[in-house]
Amino acid sequence: MDRAARTQRQDLNDFPNLKRWFDSIAQRDATRRAYDKGEAAVARVA
Repeated sequence: MDRAARTQRQDLNDFPNLKRWFDSIAQRDATRRAYDKGEAAVARVA
């Protein structure tokens, strides 16, 4: 699930087309690499 949706306490299951879009984007290689870089940066700061 998208972080913004969790932060705003929204359930993407209420929006099936939007959920499908987020799921498809999350499967892209470039998106995964970006998420990995972001998690590594947060880990270094924490």
